[in-house]
Amino acid sequence: MFALKTAVQAPLRLVLSCRPAKGRALIELLLLALPVLLSLALALGLSEREIQQRAALLADLALDRSAHITTQISDAFRAMHVYAPAKACSASSVDFMRSVDLSSSLLQGVGFLSRDALQCSSLGSVPTYVGPPDYISATNTSFRRDRTLAEARRTKLLLVSDSDGYTALIHPSLLFSLERTDSSAPQGLVALSNRQTIIARGDLTIDWRSTAMDGMAGIIIQDGWVVAWQRSPKWDHFAYAAVASGTLYDTFATMCLIFLPLGAAGSLLFVVANRRLTAARESLPSQLRNGLRHGELVVVYQPIVELATGRWVGAEVLARWRRSNGEWVSPDVFVPIAEQHGIIRELTRTVLALSIEDFGSHFIGLEEFYLSINISSSDLAAPDFADEVAQAVVSRGLSPKCFHLEVTERAEVKLEAEVAGINSLREQGFAIGIDDFGIGYSNLAYIDRLAIDYIKIDRVFVANSTRDTLGRGVLEHIIDIAQDHRLTAIAEGIETGQQLADLIARGVAYGQGYLFARPLPIVQFVSLLREQAGRDGTVVKGRAA
Repeated sequence: MFALKTAVQAPLRLVLSCRPAKGRALIELLLLALPVLLSLALALGLSEREIQQRAALLADLALDRSAHITTQISDAFRAMHVYAPAKACSASSVDFMRSVDLSSSLLQGVGFLSRDALQCSSLGSVPTYVGPPDYISATNTSFRRDRTLAEARRTKLLLVSDSDGYTALIHPSLLFSLERTDSSAPQGLVALSNRQTIIARGDLTIDWRSTAMDGMAGIIIQDGWVVAWQRSPKWDHFAYAAVASGTLYDTFATMCLIFLPLGAAGSLLFVVANRRLTAARESLPSQLRNGLRHGELVVVYQPIVELATGRWVGAEVLARWRRSNGEWVSPDVFVPIAEQHGIIRELTRTVLALSIEDFGSHFIGLEEFYLSINISSSDLAAPDFADEVAQAVVSRGLSPKCFHLEVTERAEVKLEAEVAGINSLREQGFAIGIDDFGIGYSNLAYIDRLAIDYIKIDRVFVANSTRDTLGRGVLEHIIDIAQDHRLTAIAEGIETGQQLADLIARGVAYGQGYLFARPLPIVQFVSLLREQAGRDGTVVKGRAA
């Protein structure tokens, strides 16, 4: 960036210093090149800001998740102190640990540690030496990174213990972003008071002791990474996340294809370039609002399958945003932005409208087929939401039973508002589920209050179920929760035949994932659905695919 700014400033200084009689031709040449140089500088500046915003968003997500994990650790410690340390590993105490574990959606287990060994836990009672702590906080909380237990030897866990030895077991992957494109991005938590690393992912090493950190958030550049950090307003730590600066050049190259021809065309086209730059400089929330108004949001469909037969019984509707420059923006980026900036109602309304239109045009005749659509807690809190959705469905001549609504737990709202919203939707005839169960803010007390029909088992638990004992145990806990509450369980992210066989053996009836089909545009989806329906003897009416 500095080199390009210098390239712009140097010609300006030369132009101002030239004498008219001596350098007229040079001045005219530089003035002709100036719009191109300015376009390059502005395009690069915008690309840098977009990379910084992406890193800041990842840091914010990690900090938000760490806050909820910390709260659940504190609640677990408070609950386990019912038993004195001397009786922490009694049979009744271990049984109580299991109940604490089940009620904590972001913890993989709880236990008791003394003399640098985990003496017992909700996963089992085999003592495991875990060594001295890597870090002890100002509150005498100890942290042990990358520890393995006898019950899960191939899974590295973070162990957090209070001064009495009560310990929480955390899978580090739940702290960081689950977005596949960011799976290798360095992220971590660092103690603010002494700048010691609590937990980190990736190869990036930063000397936080010598890093100036004024305010609540900031950006630094190091070793080819754009690093965003953000302080916790409550706890003694901050989160950081890094995005490779090399991705900047891809964005910059795309912008250059637009701005270079405009700059070379002269002052008139330079005005057009400035207008495009102004639009590009808008914030992501403003771009999302504009994208919704201009039809940039599209939906794709991933089949929901009856696992025992392979029959497609429904489809999850997935939103995709393609910006006007052709760039695809991940839902893990634009959905949190929509929730944080009050755009989620408009986003939900758009997805519902597209889904209802597609169902009325393509799925008539499949009486038991349904579409599942994500809604947010903010949608449920709106008093007119249920009536609005029902009116949109009925006005198209469709039945609410053809649409299942899945609550996504990215943001917390008052439980009473969710209960009222879900009850209103069920009265209208909609089936209700909880999406990504186990990684949001839902827990046993939460689902006890909500009148729901099913839960979606998040892909991270399905993926880990065939890798280690701990992963299988977590999955079985979630299946037990569904069965105990008489809820249908739908597994997400099924990618292998082994995962499919294990889920069927555990009594999971439905699922979705790349093993069956990737998310498809409506035309491709309907074509495959017609082939299957034809084999089953079902008549599918609607437009030809």
